[in-house]
Formats: sequence, C-alpha cells, structure tokens
Amino acid sequence: MRAFGAILAAATGLAISGIVAASPASTQTQIDYLTVPFAVERILDRGERPVWSPDGRKIAFTQSDLEATPAYEIDLATRRVRCITCRWGANGLVTRIYYLPDGNFLVLGPPHMDTAKGTRDGAAHREVTTTELYWMPASLALPPQRLDAPAWGEIAVAAEPLPSGGMRIAWGTADGGKSQIVMAELVNDGGRAALADRRIVYEYDHARPSNTGATFAETYNFRRDGTAITFWTVQARDLNGEMYEVDIATGAVRNLSNDPAHDETHLFPDERFGLEESNRASDPQGPLRGISSLGAAGITAIAGFARKDVGDLSNYAPNGPLHGVERPFDLYVTTWGATARRRRLTEVSQLGGNAHQSVVSPDGRSIAFAMIAPPSGPYKVKGGLYIGRFGDAR
Repeated sequence: MRAFGAILAAATGLAISGIVAASPASTQTQIDYLTVPFAVERILDRGERPVWSPDGRKIAFTQSDLEATPAYEIDLATRRVRCITCRWGANGLVTRIYYLPDGNFLVLGPPHMDTAKGTRDGAAHREVTTTELYWMPASLALPPQRLDAPAWGEIAVAAEPLPSGGMRIAWGTADGGKSQIVMAELVNDGGRAALADRRIVYEYDHARPSNTGATFAETYNFRRDGTAITFWTVQARDLNGEMYEVDIATGAVRNLSNDPAHDETHLFPDERFGLEESNRASDPQGPLRGISSLGAAGITAIAGFARKDVGDLSNYAPNGPLHGVERPFDLYVTTWGATARRRRLTEVSQLGGNAHQSVVSPDGRSIAFAMIAPPSGPYKVKGGLYIGRFGDAR
C-alpha cells in the first residue's frame, strides 16, 4: 500500500507521526470449552453490543441494538462506566463500536454522522443496513471521522496490527444489487485516518444467483492466520442462516456450520471452538428455524432479499399466528462440521429471555454478552451486560 503519510500529504499536506504497534494480547491458553467449569456474572444492568478492549480490561458497549445511541465503556476492575461519545451529541450516536489493536476506535454509525445530518430532526436511526464506518482516536479528542465506507452488521477486525502499523478490517456492504465483503487496511497518524488497499473478497449478484449457497454477508472473524474471513449469511435455496468462510486469495467460499438452527458464531482465539448464538432451544422444530430468531419483520425482509420464491410464510405474515414472536437465543460452545459438538452455556431462551450480542475475550478465557431478561425464572428482571468465565479465569 501507499504509506499513510503519502495519503495524508496528498489530501491535507500533513506529515504522519510514528505509529506504535500494539503488543499482542496475553498468551492464549488452550481450553476444552466443552468440559471446563463455566460461570456467569452480571456486570451492569444495561447495555448492548459489548466488545473487549485489546488487553481484556474494559468492555465498550452501546445503549441499544435497535437504534443509534451513545457508546460507553466499563472498567472491569472498578466497574466504573464512562460515556465515550456523549461529548459529541448527535455526532456521537452510534450503532456499534470496536476497539482497534492500537487502542483507537472503529465506529459504525448513521450516514453522515459526522455532520449529524441524519439526527437533526430528532428521529432515531433504526435502519441497521444503512450505516457507515468511522474512526475515532483513543484520546477522544476528536469526534468520529467518516471513512467513506458504507457497512452493516458485525465488522471483522484482525487481532494484531500489520507490519506497517495499519489494521486489517473487513465488512459487509451492498452495491447496486450486489452483496459484498470488502477488506481494507485502516491506517492513522493519531489525528486522521484512512482506508487503504480496499478490495472486494466476496460478491453475490442478487440478479444472477450463483450456486455458492451464500447470499449477503455479515463478517465475523479473520481466521487461518488471516487468510480467510468468516461470515454469516442466509442461503437462498432454503432461507437457512449459516456460517461460511471466504478464502481471501481465491474467493472460494464454503459452509462451516451446515446446520438447520440459527448459528451466528464468533471464533475462540485458537479456532478450535466457536461461541454460537442459537435458537436451538426456543424453536427446535420451526419451519424456518435457521432465521426465525429474526422475528416476523426480519424474516420477511430476508426472504425478499435472498430470493423471490420463498414458499409458505403465512405463519410469519403480519396477520399470521406467529406475528411479532421472535425465537430468542441462548449461547453455546460449538465445533463445526458433520460431527459438531455443543455445550449450552445459558438457559433463558425457552423462558422468553435472550442471551445475544456475544463476543470472546482476546485471551479466550471469558466471553461477554447482553441479556434481555425473561419474564420468569432466575434471571427475571436481570437484564444487562454479563461476563462468562471458563475455569478459574479472573
């Protein structure tokens, strides 16, 4: 790629300062997640979309997973909470936030969030497929800076910086009726940021369906030493949500999960296991259980997006018996393939609760997730942010 200093010089006349690469996360320990003791702890009575800091000491989160809100951060040692973006008012209403390996932030927010154009009328941004990428320095001295990159859903962020000091990210987007995975190197000089070496690593043309199985793509993890990207998709032929991976060099895709249940999955660091969000318990025999956790509105949208001939969706239609009924998640440890093994970590979905927005810590010894409390049972009125620890991790 061109040096970032050259990019900035061409655009602004500024010179780049040195970029210090972050040290890798603490040494990863191989754990048998299927058998090791596991315990959960509620750390906050609110919050959605948690993400771990590179050192595992803090968690950033949003106020809602349905609309743009301020982003916050909780220190796990002191349990002190600070608002990361409140100082920017409407310019700080985001839909997702991520720590970058160098300590800075990657933000997903409404189009033109940097000008607050979309929020001047006071309306909340609720359209999760019309968001863009932004960069914000760790110092919080500057508001989120637009990167001119439409994106939606989860963003894959490589765990360590590249030798150049830049950070590799990948995201799903749509362009002219085509669903794409775009990969780029995010570089910054501490005050300005840019995306270099953008490339499309996967593309699906909805007007010309292919036989890959995968349609749109929501990116999750880089894997296999950064040579592949995992993503969640819905197969057009059967409207079943599945985890896939795309080989960055060849563009070849393959199904990783091959399972009828909803199975959005983050990888543990050693890639032997995944942390799965699934409706296995809440809808074990549903006619569209691979996507039924999305609810009636989500299923209707996915069905129209994936293919025109979707069969009988009368149960999920606005006037159908299942209208407005979602099949909520529990969390599972899983392996992939024909002999997949699973361990259930939470038990709230069959009670009407929802354990979701889960993410693995950098050292692989803990997870964080959000819970919508069930109306009954031991977690009644106990929604919010949770941490789950494997073994004696503290």
